[in-house]
Amino acid sequence: MRSRITPERERIRLIIVGVAIALMFVAVLNRSCHAPTDPRAGGFQALQLTQAKERAQLEEKFVVLEFYADWCSYCRRQREETWPDPEVQAWLTQHAVPIRVDVDQEKQLAREFDVRSLPMTLVLTGSGAEIARLKGFHSAQDFLRRARILSVGQAESVKAE
Repeated sequence: MRSRITPERERIRLIIVGVAIALMFVAVLNRSCHAPTDPRAGGFQALQLTQAKERAQLEEKFVVLEFYADWCSYCRRQREETWPDPEVQAWLTQHAVPIRVDVDQEKQLAREFDVRSLPMTLVLTGSGAEIARLKGFHSAQDFLRRARILSVGQAESVKAE
């Protein structure tokens, strides 16, 4: 003998299935929006600052130090639009040892460099001297314009808001 499903029970079952699907959808969206950022994204290297400075000195390059946070929308935008640009990648490969610093994980380092807004991109010499500070989001073209000035030794004109 089969039990009949009443319209009321069918309605409750559909509501439960709908809620379950909605919760799974929210969980997937939440995970994708707040997934931790790979510090190597966009050609950045998984190095500590001391290692990056040592490599920069050996290779006679700059250290490009990007301070970011996973919750920062402009940081995500810079990671997705600026750093993957082929010309930016070429400049970084030729002239820099690029590393990323998560300010939520490296609070002391962010304080040492007086990071007050995000994203914050610093350009350092291999010895650690700051020669440029780029505050906020910078498009690939804007970053390249400033970076090329550094390449020819005019660091004073690169310090920018």
